[in-house]
Amino acid sequence: MDPTIMRPKFASEARPVSTEIWVREFEDDDAEEVRELFVRGICHGNNSTRVIAMASMLTEPITVVSYPTFGLGLGMMIRPGPMRWIGGVLSAASALWVYYWRNCISQSIRSYCQHALEEDMADIKSHYAVGKRPEENEGGGTSGFWVAETMGEDGRKKIVGTVALGTSPLALKYASVTQSVQIRVLSPISLGRNCEG
Repeated sequence: MDPTIMRPKFASEARPVSTEIWVREFEDDDAEEVRELFVRGICHGNNSTRVIAMASMLTEPITVVSYPTFGLGLGMMIRPGPMRWIGGVLSAASALWVYYWRNCISQSIRSYCQHALEEDMADIKSHYAVGKRPEENEGGGTSGFWVAETMGEDGRKKIVGTVALGTSPLALKYASVTQSVQIRVLSPISLGRNCEG
């Protein structure tokens, strides 16, 4: 009996997906997908900058000081008399302090994201001088924008990462990678493999 008949088929076997990742220069048709990847990576994904900043903020000194204050307030609330009100105020104030700083961080990251979408991400090709030599770039210097793509389950190419270089001292301006392929895409990019152009 053929051993493959007995073995169950898994979803990944039913529709083979390419494990290859290509890095190529940005094209105009990529714009919407690139912007979505950028927003997910900065503001909304599970490992987005905003989510990581909000989680790490809970251990920062500016918020850690509110934990014992909150506990002290709760302890004071169980006592009768005017201490109960003072304890309530202390607990509420420390909770509001943490909320305030979490909101400040969240708003600053969302503001950065919105600014980027309205500025350089609005017209990626011209802002990053895609397809131009450094001397043709009116903004000066070498810059560029590349996308990493792979074949999706539906058989279409899917953008899974981006890299943007700014013009001043060849600064890495953006690097976004979808969570599902982070290890697979970072390795080829950092080693310079599978690159076109």
